[in-house]
Amino acid sequence: MGRCFVPETAPNASAAAPVRDAAWGNPWTSASGENPQADQRSSYCLSDADIIRRHSGRAQVAPPFYLFSVRQCPRAALRTGMVKPRRIVCAASLLHAYFTARRNGFAFVRINSISCAVKFVDLTLLIFTLLHSDMPQKYFAYVDEAGDEGFGKLRQPGTTGQSRWLCLGGVIAADIHDVHIPSWRDEILSLFAEKKNQSEIHFRNLNHAQRLVTCQKIAEKPIGVCVVASNKETILDSEEIDSFKKKQHLYNYLIRFLLERLTQACALKANGEPAKLHVTFSRRSGTDYQEMRKYFEFMRDGKEKLKPIRSIDWSVFDPADIRVENHAVRAGLQIADVVTSATFCALEPDKYGNVEPRYALSLKPRYLHVKRTISNHGLTLIPPPWKSPLNDDQKRFISNMQKR
Repeated sequence: MGRCFVPETAPNASAAAPVRDAAWGNPWTSASGENPQADQRSSYCLSDADIIRRHSGRAQVAPPFYLFSVRQCPRAALRTGMVKPRRIVCAASLLHAYFTARRNGFAFVRINSISCAVKFVDLTLLIFTLLHSDMPQKYFAYVDEAGDEGFGKLRQPGTTGQSRWLCLGGVIAADIHDVHIPSWRDEILSLFAEKKNQSEIHFRNLNHAQRLVTCQKIAEKPIGVCVVASNKETILDSEEIDSFKKKQHLYNYLIRFLLERLTQACALKANGEPAKLHVTFSRRSGTDYQEMRKYFEFMRDGKEKLKPIRSIDWSVFDPADIRVENHAVRAGLQIADVVTSATFCALEPDKYGNVEPRYALSLKPRYLHVKRTISNHGLTLIPPPWKSPLNDDQKRFISNMQKR
């Protein structure tokens, strides 16, 4: 029998089992997912019989439409030509959903984002679409940076100068969670009485307590965090120092590492199904995003002299899907600012030589991981820790971030 989704507020919903995300090791599930009563946005997976039994004859509580999720259909064992098994199952389930809805007097059938009146629905067209369209799973990433690219005079304790680390970080969310990011941002701002009239979060404008609780709140949300951090001190004596001193060279270099990990995460999360990643960058002065796009196209077309060990998954990411927005207008960029700056604080010594790892450690459940390993997935250091000069506090932080 097909499966349907109803809001948590449905009668007797507590008897149903919570829907769980695919368990490939990615933390894109709500921290309260194990306790659905604590998450007002969680959904319940009910059979058609449950829906009919709970709502038939009770017009005052009947949902306005019969909700049907294509992506929750199981795979079929049969494969026919170029038609994917999932499409066959979806088509059969669509027919079942349609006739069940019509038989029980529902006015609408809703298939993912498609809503249509029952009596006007063109089943042939919908089934053809399900059978022949790729319907990629969509993911959205927001990218920001902390630190700078300069090499002139790296900051020492008690002195001023350029940052010793440059961190590029991103948050990634599935399309069903991406729409909630503005409300998550507003939820965080509501905690700060003095900021109740503000509409954006800037990590640098928060005090210690506000930074900590902001990270704790983000850690409860179904997103993934990925940060790539470069210890610029190790570049000073390298043969490539002249190249890295060129404008935007280090930034593009780190973006490549970041996208390798983000696209891998999307591919793993999609579990063999088509996936598409849309990337939004926080606008920064002096950055040529057209040049960045050409750099990605150069790699995609295989024109590099040395083939990398890892590569961006070009089936997931298209350089044409890059967007650039101002920090103030995108809540996702504000969340990216928080997670990137939190990681930066754990690595970059302040003017007294101290680091603050508590912000990043609060976010630990959100860092991407594969088989519970965060290192080189959710948090990547360049060069790796054993080649990088680290103080005891930095080493302790890196050690705590190796595994979930």
